[in-house]
Amino acid sequence: MGEAREQGTVTSYQLPITHYPLPITHYPLPITNYHSTINFFNYLTKCFNYG
Repeated sequence: MGEAREQGTVTSYQLPITHYPLPITHYPLPITNYHSTINFFNYLTKCFNYG
């Protein structure tokens, strides 16, 4: 059981190290994507309303 626990901690520690650079690079993307999608949907609704 001790080996399994050690193996679990090693894998859990290994995952955050590989996942840390991903959120940093992905943080600006959702912000720009949310704004662009909101603007796009607003543009679509305006087109449908006026059209």
